[in-house]
Amino acid sequence: MIKWFAAQLGSVGVLLLEFLLTVLLAAAMYAGGERATQRLFRFGHKLAGSGGENAIYLAGQTIRGVALGVVVTAIAQSLFGGIGLIIAGVPLAGALTGAMLLLSIAQIGVSPVLGTVAA
Repeated sequence: MIKWFAAQLGSVGVLLLEFLLTVLLAAAMYAGGERATQRLFRFGHKLAGSGGENAIYLAGQTIRGVALGVVVTAIAQSLFGGIGLIIAGVPLAGALTGAMLLLSIAQIGVSPVLGTVAA
């Protein structure tokens, strides 16, 4: 029993460490984001003049659009799935809806949760 508890505690510790490293990496990337953007625009300008700058801008807008589409679609899928779970009277519908949101953002979808609940 103690061995199992120690293993679980170690797993949680590793999870927290990975989360902390992810947050630190994201903060470092966010802090230098403006400089990186300026460098990309200069590189695009050197490569193809104003057309290169436009290509860099369009690539950035495309990435933003795709990310927004993924998040909005994930929210819609999990919202409708969660409403269905509540109507069906499934216990822990809120937690399952959160799991559906995470799976949808990861581009897996709501099917694993809904399929498990339906089985």
